[in-house]
Parts: sequence; structure tokens; C-alpha cells
Amino acid sequence: MDTQIQRQIINNLQGLYSYELKEVLNFVVFLHYRQTLTQTPKINKLKKQNEYALGSISGRLGVSDDNRYVIYPTLGATEVHCQVDETQLIKTLDLAVGQYITVTGKLTYLANHHHPEQVEVHEIEIHPDKKELPTLGSFAGIAPDATGNASTNKFIQNIRNEWR
Repeated sequence: MDTQIQRQIINNLQGLYSYELKEVLNFVVFLHYRQTLTQTPKINKLKKQNEYALGSISGRLGVSDDNRYVIYPTLGATEVHCQVDETQLIKTLDLAVGQYITVTGKLTYLANHHHPEQVEVHEIEIHPDKKELPTLGSFAGIAPDATGNASTNKFIQNIRNEWR
């Protein structure tokens, strides 16, 4: 086999290793009954371990095909599986299916993933439905004496010029 082809194959094999390589080892590649010795990075662990962190995740709560609770976050991961052990938390989750929630607990990140795959639920906060939230218009007139005796325009002008 041509030396240039051997080099190309070796370079391609070296490219298969991830950026997390820390040690170097000699290895032998057998190509067409010929032996080529080269230096290549060694992987400390073939499979990187999962990472864990305490945190929270918000999204709409649903149930997956395998009857597990799943959070569908607004941003990030497409879904985060919930692991729940306490009976009281399970009852709360049953009531919250279809609603927007925030759960706090131990997040599990798979190797080389930026978003959690699973959360071990410790706390649940069920957020009110959009229909229950106040509108911007509902805030009009709730604090009629907020500006004191000044007109609204004068009050805003004073705030803007406060730094002088």
C-alpha cells in the first residue's frame, strides 16, 4: 500500500479521537500486511462519565410514551426526563401535567451534552396559567399617588435628570 495512503488513513484514525485526550500512547496499525508505528493520543476513558449539578429546569410538563414525566423546556433540550421518588411529589406532578412548571433538583448531563437529560426532582413549582396572569392594562391606575403632586410627564423628567 502506498505510503501517502497509509498516512491519510492514520490521520483519519487520529481525527476520530475527541478533544479530551490527555495521554499519548504508541499503537500499531496494520495496513495491507505492513506495520506502521505512529504516535497517537490515548483516551483516558472511552466513555466520559455523566456530570451532575444541582439546578432547576422550567417548561411544560408532559408524560412520555413510556409513562415517565417529561419536561419540555422553552429553551435548550427538547425534553428532560423527571425521576421522582417521593409520593407527595408524584401527586403534585399528576396535577401539573400540561402546565408550565419549574422543578429543582439534581440535573444529569450526558457526556459532551450542554443540556440536562434528566432531573431528580426535589421541589416543584407550578406556575399560573397565562389566563390567570395580569395584563399590562390591568396595572393602569393601581398607584394613583405614586408621582405625588407632580404630573406624570414632570415625574418622568425628574427621574431622567436625577443623575445631574
